[in-house]
Amino acid sequence: MDWPLTLRTAMVDGDLTLRPYNPVRDAPALFEALHDPIVWQHIPGGAPASATALGTRLARRLTGGLRSTWVIDVAEHVAGTSSFIFDPTDDAGLEIGATYLSPPLWGTDVNRRTKDLMIDAAFACGANWVQLRTDERNARSAAAILKLGATELPARQDRWFRTDGTQRISRFFRLYPPDTTPRT
Repeated sequence: MDWPLTLRTAMVDGDLTLRPYNPVRDAPALFEALHDPIVWQHIPGGAPASATALGTRLARRLTGGLRSTWVIDVAEHVAGTSSFIFDPTDDAGLEIGATYLSPPLWGTDVNRRTKDLMIDAAFACGANWVQLRTDERNARSAAAILKLGATELPARQDRWFRTDGTQRISRFFRLYPPDTTPRT
């Protein structure tokens, strides 16, 4: 598949909009929406201490051009973020990850609608598969991924360390375009 994805400037589903992340404008609003430590419980590096620290973290991840980060707006309020992540060593598909959502929206349809928009966009741009991952300890996230219809792959040790110092074990999942046989 070609990278970067050729996407319209925003993806919309009713009151939910995904728009490209703007480091100057979005870091303070994202910090406010995601300031609850529970958001960062399973995230290497833990909670950022300030909007500046969050902006620095997101900017560092955008370095190299292998990530496309999107802000999730609900009813015109910043609610979180998610990213397309490209691995040039396996260019048949991409990962959707680094999804952080304001806790009051957990258990609603916001994550599902966000992922549906992103998955549809990835397949429309030629992806043969979409991968998702979560920490082995994050059962809530794994359940949400499985509800998307994903197939679980073997878990494996990740390169990241948790805030408690243990090396993260990630559960991996894949989705394939509708009406296709899985391809690798």
